[in-house]
Amino acid sequence: MRLLEKAGGIIAVHSKEFYESHINLLEELSQAGEPTSAPVGTKTDKRTMVSTFSTLENKGRVKQLKSSILTPAGLSRQASLVYLPDVHEARLNVFLLELGRAAHPHLPQLDSFVKIDEQLEFGAGPSVSRGILPLQLLQMEEAGHDEKERWSKNIRRAKQLFTHDDSTIRDVFLTEKSTLAQSYGFIIGKALRSRQLHLSVLEAFESCAPPPNVVSKEKRIVEISFFLYDLPVDLYCSLVAPLNHDEKLSALLANDGSRKTPMRDLPMTVQNVLQVGRSRARTRFLDMLEVLRALDLVTPLQPSKLSAPLITCSPHDQHPTEFDVAPLEGWTINTPAVAPSYWLFHDSAPIYLWARSETDPPLWKNGSVSRHQDSIEYWKDLQKACTDSEASVEIFAEGRPEILESKVGMARSFRRVVSWKSEYCLTWHQTQYLKHSVDSSVTTPLDLDATEKEAQVTRIGWVTTAPRDVIEGFFVSHREKSTKTVEKVKKRKKRSKEVRISLAKKSEAARLQRECEWSALLTRCHPDNIPPPAAVRIERIHKQFLQAGPIKGADHWEKEIEAALHETDLAGMKSLKLSRQPLPGPSPVPIAPPASQPELAIDKLIEMQGPPINHDVYNRKRKRKEDGNRKSCYNFHSGNNYRLLT
Repeated sequence: MRLLEKAGGIIAVHSKEFYESHINLLEELSQAGEPTSAPVGTKTDKRTMVSTFSTLENKGRVKQLKSSILTPAGLSRQASLVYLPDVHEARLNVFLLELGRAAHPHLPQLDSFVKIDEQLEFGAGPSVSRGILPLQLLQMEEAGHDEKERWSKNIRRAKQLFTHDDSTIRDVFLTEKSTLAQSYGFIIGKALRSRQLHLSVLEAFESCAPPPNVVSKEKRIVEISFFLYDLPVDLYCSLVAPLNHDEKLSALLANDGSRKTPMRDLPMTVQNVLQVGRSRARTRFLDMLEVLRALDLVTPLQPSKLSAPLITCSPHDQHPTEFDVAPLEGWTINTPAVAPSYWLFHDSAPIYLWARSETDPPLWKNGSVSRHQDSIEYWKDLQKACTDSEASVEIFAEGRPEILESKVGMARSFRRVVSWKSEYCLTWHQTQYLKHSVDSSVTTPLDLDATEKEAQVTRIGWVTTAPRDVIEGFFVSHREKSTKTVEKVKKRKKRSKEVRISLAKKSEAARLQRECEWSALLTRCHPDNIPPPAAVRIERIHKQFLQAGPIKGADHWEKEIEAALHETDLAGMKSLKLSRQPLPGPSPVPIAPPASQPELAIDKLIEMQGPPINHDVYNRKRKRKEDGNRKSCYNFHSGNNYRLLT
């Protein structure tokens, strides 16, 4: 309502001037100590604005009008007006007329143009788009039959990629964010990036000629533009990852003389690739500054308008000289437009034992960060306090620290070892390509002659964009692992052979021991020689005795032997009884058959049989009864069995 009153009762809410006026009004009310609907610097979104004015219109406090005006191109443009109820219609028409005139800028005459011979580039530069995903090239060429096929860490598709030429493989590798970023020296670990940012500011404080955006060396204050324009290009690329590959940037970083060029002195094409000054770069630096603030290394500042400011420094360029602590409310790392622009770097900072707790770590000590060398020692101690749990236990057991309430919850990434890892991280596709360069006989490019080795390692380094020492280290490690694997297989085979020999010896010893036990058992049961008829039964029991082992006792086998001997005796007695029966008498002499009679002819045999016999034919037809009272009966089905019975 105040904006509406200041504007004379009529305001166009579709223009950016309305939102700028709202931000200025919030700042004026805050300075005057009056309550505000939002923190200073907050930009009202369109949905909130429409909802607020609709509510006021329902209450009868304002009125709204939606109209249209003509643009210079002759197109119709929507216009939304909000006005007080006492505003007359004539004033609305005049306001709309002036609003339409304001939409038509003044066009200069043709004779006022100035001809410029050199080519100028207008606009904010080309937009930087992210590359395609890894292996998406193959996905477009050969989609495959499986719609749910996984394209990340797909060994079959990776082997298919390696059949292409080196330039294609390199382009696909550079579509991975990690590979592209590390090709320009980007630091993967978040803790190490924050460390590098902190040390770079301290180096600027100790330099003889500080950059323009260092507000005060004595008070240790910098403006956020220091990170965007004053850092050298190699340091900038190690903190903010580029999104696209650029040959000019690669050549710039490959030269030792040009890699230290400040960001403000780079060509515009390279600055556009690195997105210098844009919100993405500011967000990345604000993220690292927020980490330093959580460690009590920095404090955000804002220009002071009080009579007794917190910090006063000597003037430098156009920077303010009086500062107060900036509030933490009303901004985040994702809102760089309203975030604090000035930051104070402390002389000392506490070190907490983050390895013991994420939310309430005990205090270890206060470390000095006044100089660059002191800061290096501070970060070493901080890494030890974050990752070495055993050392933190020993430090805590000494009784020095005392558990204090932590100001912030430490990020989990600082407790991870990978957050402090400074080595180059090979991606999965790079690792598969390096393995693909090793043949089946575990011969790496390092095992070739000097000339071929140099050519192979250089080619692999160009394709994978990985450093040479990382590639050689991978091959050395792979060769050592392969050698250890081969040795393990040989040892396993040798050990299995020794085990088989040992088991055979033990088995033979056990068999001999059982043979001795069998001999003693047989001697005890039957001291004399075993008769031949009982030898078969005793041998059967002998085999069972060897197979059973020491499971059954000696009493069991003694009974088996006695039973076998007893069965042999019984069989001998039966054979004696059968031998005493009388022998059968002589067989009778067979009687010779009578002499054969003469055969008769067939005709005579037929005449001897006589005439044929006539048999009565049985009438099987049943007579039906004339009356219809015939009862149903069971029909017997005759068959071959019935005929046989009859």
